[in-house]
Order: sequence, then C-alpha cells, then structure tokens
Amino acid sequence: MLHWRRFDVPIQYPKRAQKIPELLTRQEVKRIIDACDNQKYRTMLLTCYGCGLRVSELVALKVHHIDGERKLLRVEQGKGAKDRAVVLPLTLLTALRQYWQRYHPKYWLFPNSNTPKCHLSITSVQKIFKQAKTKTGIQKVGGIHSLRHAYATHQLENGLAIHKLQQQLGHTNLQSTLCYVHWVPGYLQGNTIFSDLLQQLGMSAILHTWGQTLDQHVHLHCLIPGGVINTQQGYTRTQRAYLYPERVLSRLFRGKMVSALRQAAKDGKLSRITRPGDIDDTLNAVMKKDWVIHTKAHIKKPDTVIAYLGRYTCRTAISLSRIMDVDDKSIWFKYKDYRDDKKKVMQLAGTEFLRRFLLHILPKGFMRVRHYGYLANRVRVEKIKQIRQSLEVEQVEKPEAKNSAGEYSRHNETEKPCPGCKAGYLHLIGLIPSEKERRQMLTV
Repeated sequence: MLHWRRFDVPIQYPKRAQKIPELLTRQEVKRIIDACDNQKYRTMLLTCYGCGLRVSELVALKVHHIDGERKLLRVEQGKGAKDRAVVLPLTLLTALRQYWQRYHPKYWLFPNSNTPKCHLSITSVQKIFKQAKTKTGIQKVGGIHSLRHAYATHQLENGLAIHKLQQQLGHTNLQSTLCYVHWVPGYLQGNTIFSDLLQQLGMSAILHTWGQTLDQHVHLHCLIPGGVINTQQGYTRTQRAYLYPERVLSRLFRGKMVSALRQAAKDGKLSRITRPGDIDDTLNAVMKKDWVIHTKAHIKKPDTVIAYLGRYTCRTAISLSRIMDVDDKSIWFKYKDYRDDKKKVMQLAGTEFLRRFLLHILPKGFMRVRHYGYLANRVRVEKIKQIRQSLEVEQVEKPEAKNSAGEYSRHNETEKPCPGCKAGYLHLIGLIPSEKERRQMLTV
C-alpha cells in the first residue's frame, strides 16, 4: 500500500527454558499408590504408573483392551490418534483381575460411578492423584503425568533400551524419548526386558573385608530371596534358578559404579587424584572391560542358608585353627592360595600380623550386616508374615505313604525317611551325648 519494496525481518525468539521436572522416586510412587484406600482409585494409579500411560489414555481404557494371555494392554487412539500395545506387568495384571472380580466393569474399565455408560473424567483422576499425594505429605510439584515420567526414568535406571521405551510410551519422534536419558545419570542401555516396577525385592548383604592372607579384600556377599512382594501384598516366586541374567547384572553394576565415580570426581570427593584427565581415562578403560559378578543358583534348604550366613557373620579375619606357631617375633599360619588351589604356610612379623588384623575392625557407625527391601528391620516382621500367608495358600499336602498292607499311614513330623532304603522311616529313640558332654555329666 505504501509502495515499499518487500523485505523480510528476522525475528529472534527467546529460547524456551528446559527444566527437569521433580521426579518421583520408587518409594514416593509406592506411598502415593498405597495412600488410596479405594481399590478402584488405587488400581487406576497402578495402571497409570505400571504401563506409563497418559491420563487421557487411562480413562479411555475398555475391559476388552486387556489381553491377559499375551500380557498386553491395547491403547486405542492415543495422542496423535495412534493405536499401540503396551507390555502389561504380571503384578498389574493380578491387580486388574482383583479389581474386576469386585467391581465387574462391563464396557469402560474405569466407569463413572454416577453414569456407568461414561468413563471417569480426566479432572476426576487428577484430583484423585492430588489427594493421594497430599495425604502422603510429598511436596514435589507435578500432577498425575509425573507417574508417566517416573515410569520412564525407572525403566531407564533398570537399563531398558531406549527404542523399547519409545514403543511403550508411544512417541513418534525418538527425541521425545531421549529427553528422559538426560534425567537419568549413568544410564546404561542394554536390557531389552521390561521391568515390573510394582514389585519389591529383599536382600541381606554381609560385608567381608579379608582374604586368606589377612590382606584387605573388600567385597559383599548378598543373599536375595527368589521372589518379590507386589503392591497387592502378594508373593511371587521366580520360575528360574537365577533371579536375574548374570551378564545384564554385570553391565548394569558396571555402569552404575562408574557413574557414581564420575559424579564423585565432579563433586571434588576424589581429592587424591589431581592430574586432569586421569579420571576420564581410567573410567573409560574400565568401561571397556567385562566385569565379573559371581552368582549362584537358589539355595533351597534353610539349613544351607543359615550355614552360608554363619560363615561370614560369626567369624573374624582368622580362626585359631589356622595359627600354627607363635614366638616372640613371628606368627605362622595356614592359608589357601587360590591361584594353584593349594594350602600353604605364611610367616609374618607380629607387628605386621596385628596391622593386617586391625584392618578388618569396622569403624564406629559401620554395619557388617545390612538388610534391604522387605527384609529391612522396619518392615521385616510384617512382610515375612505376609509371605508366609501367601506361601501357605500355595502349599500342597503330600500324599500319605502306603504300608506293606496297602493302607495309608501317617507319620510324625519328627520322623524322617530312611536314607538307605527310602521306604521306611527313622524313629528318634534318644540322643547320644558327645565325649565332652559325657565328661561333664560325670563331674556333676
């Protein structure tokens, strides 16, 4: 209109601030879900977290979307009008079955109580989450979408491959999924199996600090029960001899350990290393090596478990039986050389022997035995009771043995089968005292 020549003016838009949301930890997610007294509301939050769903996808779920046989959940017309199938954890599938047995929904999985022909509104679900979070006292900012963020970050912490997570979350662009990688320090890709985030493990760890020659050899002996407790207070046993694949566990441990060392170097906690580049060069070389993690199959007998724990909890660095001779200056003791698997004798000066022995006395505040998960001191009594109740349901009575006449006969619990013929039973008549006990009886 002004007869000006056309020209373009480049406009510099301010960069949008990219902030990391306040992520919920696993324990905080568990507290929020447990805060729901209503089974329907609790199952809704379980489904949202257990499958990493958007709230719009959660309320639109239908009963026939659940494929229990294939353990899949169908999401119809999610964001971007796309359908997808997400992995359904066994814990969540059990919770959904219990929910259906009580409420019997017909069409919508989570129908509106006032108008069953309609599903719950998004606002109602957001209020349910907000009330549960307020009840637990968690002050972190975020709505129900924070459960989806927690699902993604927790799966990455378990080592899930990024492309698998992209399929589960329904992202078209991989860049949308890669933002979660920046929120997880030390992410190590490699696991292709989805983790059931709704289950809790137990573990007893024993700190072992000595070797055969009393040198400092710090390592842990861990006993992990072959089963988990889920959010529905049930106990599920593993179907394999090993709880986790050894190679995956080795790589995951390597990644987390190296990540913790890098973070410690950034925080200035590794003060002895002063030359620049030493940390990165060493840790990069460490990451190229295969770490060895020694795992064993399940210990099925309680006596074996107790004997295993006793070897490391009720002993010191050296026993008196290994000490062969002592004089004013030196000590001779036996040790096993694992390089050639032979027993040898070592001689140490008295001061050196005491120095090595004192290396294994823990400082004040350190614990030699620690319990985690459902074996932790705070919850162990309650959780063990729940496990025993769950196992009693699964126990199957053994058929009664037949005697020579073809009749069934019952035996006392103290009677054990004969180790020789395998047919008869051993009857306890009495205990034969040891030689030491007999001498004590004679002196009395």
